[in-house]
Amino acid sequence: MDEFSLKPHLKEKVLNQLYSLTVCVEDGIKPHVEQILTRVVYKNILDEEAGIANRVLKITELLGLYVPMDFILPKIIAHLTDSESKSVPLFVSSCLTAFSAVITYSSIRFADQFENNVDSLLALIVKSDYLQSENADVLARTLKVTHNIVFAGGKESCKNRQHVLFKILLQLGSCPTIEDLRPQVDETLQLLAKNCSLEDASDLFSIELASLLDEMKEDYENWSRNTPERFIFDMLVRRSQTAVVDYWESILEIIATNTDHGKDYELRVDMLSLIEHFLLEESLHSTIVFYSEIIVKLILLPATEWRVGAPNVKIRKAAIICLIKLTETKLIDPAKLKDYFSEICKKMSSCLDDDWGNDLRFAAVVFLRKLLVFLTSTADNEDLKTIYPELLKRLDDAQDGIRVETCKALEVMFDMMVDPWSSSLYEYTVKAIFIHLDDPNEEVQKATTKVLQKAARV
Repeated sequence: MDEFSLKPHLKEKVLNQLYSLTVCVEDGIKPHVEQILTRVVYKNILDEEAGIANRVLKITELLGLYVPMDFILPKIIAHLTDSESKSVPLFVSSCLTAFSAVITYSSIRFADQFENNVDSLLALIVKSDYLQSENADVLARTLKVTHNIVFAGGKESCKNRQHVLFKILLQLGSCPTIEDLRPQVDETLQLLAKNCSLEDASDLFSIELASLLDEMKEDYENWSRNTPERFIFDMLVRRSQTAVVDYWESILEIIATNTDHGKDYELRVDMLSLIEHFLLEESLHSTIVFYSEIIVKLILLPATEWRVGAPNVKIRKAAIICLIKLTETKLIDPAKLKDYFSEICKKMSSCLDDDWGNDLRFAAVVFLRKLLVFLTSTADNEDLKTIYPELLKRLDDAQDGIRVETCKALEVMFDMMVDPWSSSLYEYTVKAIFIHLDDPNEEVQKATTKVLQKAARV
């Protein structure tokens, strides 16, 4: 097996002989475990030839079946933690694959020894760099090891280690590098829930939410775009469903801190995405109503601000979309939102003047239209005097869609307008709109005509 030039078919024959020999001698293979691991298993368990890799895996399973866990596991752990080898992703993946095979079959014959070693196995996963690895294969193998620990541990072992197992799976499930393995993570979470005498994996999230949020409070102010805890937080609160209602203040505090202008761009975008998720979850609406003003004041409005030298078009657009959702779902008292009308108009003015953000300008116009509809019963003529100049400027926008949407907003404004509004401003506004009847775009012409028809009512 040490011959580099050995042909694949000959290598497979040698492995078949080793497999048969192991079956025959059973625990008599124990003195040779070190050599089999280092010279056969680690080198070939991930071989490109499927036949070779599969045969080596079967040999490793036999080692787990015949060799006491107290003997073989310390050897594999020593190999994994070797200062030179642990920095080589391929070697780590090979060791973790061997680990998975050994764990499953050792637990069958040496159940008492499995219980004695499971804490050291979990400590290896938590304290090593595997969960922070950028190598997808290492992460995938770590998931396989964790799955086998949960599978082999059963109810007796998992219940006492629920928190640490859940946290490992949560970190693996929230890692963008292995997003395609989320179904396997969910499967393991479901198995863990069953072993912990719970009906569903969602119960795990609900139970663990409080303790994990307490842990996150210690360092959430220092999160960056690469901090694993911020991905864990995202997955945790999304999957905890209605359990989050008991921890709104803590959750919103974490989100508000991490949407600050000093935070990484990716982090801020993901936090705003989380706010949108809350706004779309009907089961949370009854609670959001009580915190909507905080969301607007501390998270959404600050996120719409322009800052020099910062890539913020996507962030500002995300914040506006959340404001749109907030008004569409009527999750804030119109009277409370009216208190921020002047500030909102200033923020939207900045967004509407962004020449490079077509989507941003469009979103801002849509929001102003929906805002006027939402505040129909509370807005007055003074509020319309604040907003009309911004809308008139957008009639000259280079984008046809924005000009059409602006006309829709102006229609709402004239529907709301109380007669008399202001004779001078009314005349000026109508004249400014009238000249767009000859807009080169036919849709804009039609939209302008509708606005003037509304204006004729006043």
